[in-house]
Amino acid sequence: MTGDLAFTVTAPGRGIDAKVSVASGRVLALLGPNGSGKTTILEALAGLLPDAVVTPAAPARVALVTQRGELFPTMSVVDNVAFPPRARGMKRDPARELARSWLERVGAADLATRRPTELSGGQARRVAIARALASSPEVILLDEPFAGLDLEAATSIRALLAEELAGLTAIIATHTTLDAYALASHIAVLEGGGVVESGPVARVLTKPRTPFAARMAGRVLIKGSPEPGGVRLDSGELVACETEAVAEGATAAIAVHPRDIAVDTTGIADVVTALEPHGDLVRVHGSRLAADLDPVAGPLPRPGDAVFFRVKATGAAYSV
Repeated sequence: MTGDLAFTVTAPGRGIDAKVSVASGRVLALLGPNGSGKTTILEALAGLLPDAVVTPAAPARVALVTQRGELFPTMSVVDNVAFPPRARGMKRDPARELARSWLERVGAADLATRRPTELSGGQARRVAIARALASSPEVILLDEPFAGLDLEAATSIRALLAEELAGLTAIIATHTTLDAYALASHIAVLEGGGVVESGPVARVLTKPRTPFAARMAGRVLIKGSPEPGGVRLDSGELVACETEAVAEGATAAIAVHPRDIAVDTTGIADVVTALEPHGDLVRVHGSRLAADLDPVAGPLPRPGDAVFFRVKATGAAYSV
């Protein structure tokens, strides 16, 4: 691929209207929960959805690795990987030689003679990745490439992709920030079929502009008016922080990790909506903020309880 890829995908029947771009030779992570449109966008780019429109047209050579791998069950592993070059007119023996070289690169050379039904989930995912790379794609699309894999297999394949995607143009659909940090240079955050935020990984995950992006980054987004001593919320509370970097006339925001928020006797009034385990801590969600609390330190509030959240530490505020 010689230029950057910028496209709009529309699929009214599926509620999709998204503008996405990825620079040539870079990896874009489509980040969002189930149902946000990640798979639809990838399938549209791959030409698999007749009811979707891609503008401008997607590149001619696009390889899609689905969550299921979609290996041909009647073919051996080596013939699965050799299928794309064979489809382009390469003779059988050179195609098989190319396939074996890719299987070697992904650590699956010993699987060449097996059938897909004889593979574990991690093995099948490696073969699917090898087949996609063997097609010499302009763009490689990966839909939740670690879904259904155990921790060891996912970690191994994540390391494999970090190596093999270097210099390639790729889009990875995922619902975790770990994949974005490990593999991508940029993120497009999807919500309700559209892109609500995009930019470099570090910027989006540390300085999110929307509450949804903040939740995906594991943070709480606090917005208000900048003052010399901090950010003044609409409800009147002042959250202490530096505000010098906020542009004149802009709304100020700070993205705070829940571990830096406490439940106290004074602070920002809220009502507990849910409790969620986070390692050894419990995340107490309110309608406005959230805090990570140690259950050993004392009794936890329950859903429906009125509480006060106190922000213990923040970074500098930024403009939104």
